[in-house]
Amino acid sequence: MARFHTRNVSRENLEDFVRLCVPADRADESSFKRGISLKADWVERMLAEKGCIGKLAYDGTKPVGMIQYLPCPDENVVKIACIFVPSDKHLRKGIGSALLKSLIDDVTTPVSCFRNMTVKALVTNAFDVPGTYTQHEFYRKKGFSATAEDPHLLCYPLRDGVTYTPPKERYTRRSEDREKALIFFDGTCPFSIRFVEKMVQLIREVSPSIPIQTINKLNQPEEVEKRGGRVPDCIVNQRPIRSGFFDAENFKREVREAL
Repeated sequence: MARFHTRNVSRENLEDFVRLCVPADRADESSFKRGISLKADWVERMLAEKGCIGKLAYDGTKPVGMIQYLPCPDENVVKIACIFVPSDKHLRKGIGSALLKSLIDDVTTPVSCFRNMTVKALVTNAFDVPGTYTQHEFYRKKGFSATAEDPHLLCYPLRDGVTYTPPKERYTRRSEDREKALIFFDGTCPFSIRFVEKMVQLIREVSPSIPIQTINKLNQPEEVEKRGGRVPDCIVNQRPIRSGFFDAENFKREVREAL
C-alpha cells in the first residue's frame, strides 16, 4: 500500500466518508440523497459523542477505501460495521488490510480519540457482497474467529482468554404494535433508505394494506426504549422478523406467519 495513506474520519473529510459507498451515477436518486444526509447527521453526532468512528484510505487526494466502526464502552469492544473498497482496480492492493491494521494500532495503544477506553476485542457481523471478495475470508485471515452464538459474528480478541457474547435482543410487545409493521433503521449507511424501501416492498407483497411505521432509532430513541431498547430491524403484528430482506422468500414467509 505504498502510495496510499489513511486518515481518521473528521468533519473535514466527512463528505468523502458518507459518499464513498454510493455509486456516482446514483447519488442523485432520492433514496440515496436521504441516506447520505442521514449518515452525515449520524457521523456528526458520533464524532462528538465517541471521538473515532472510521478511517479513510486515500490515493493522493482521492478516497479509495474505508473502515467504519463504533466504540462501545459498555461492552469494552469496538464494533466494525464494514470495510469497503468500491473500485475493482483498488481491490487486493492491501487497502482493507491497512485500514484494519490502523484501527488495531489505535485500540492497542490508547489514543485520545477513543477517550482512553480499554478495548478487549474487535467484533463484526461479516456480510458478503456478490461479486466482491468474501468478508468472512478476509476477517478470518486477519485472526478473527466466529463466536459461539452466530457464525457470522466474528471476534478479534485483544487480550488472552477474551470471548464475546453479544447483548440479547430485547423486544417488549406493545398493544399499539398489533396489526401493523414496524421497520427500525439508524442511518449509519447511505443505503439505509434503500433497505427500508426493500422491506416495505416485501411486506406489501404479502399484505398490501397493512400499516407500516418506519422508525429512525437515532432521532426517535423513545420509540426504541419503550419497546425494550434492543429491537430487531422489523416487527410485524408484534412478532420480530428474523430473516433479512436479502433472503426475500423467508422474509415474506415470516411476515405471512405473523399476520
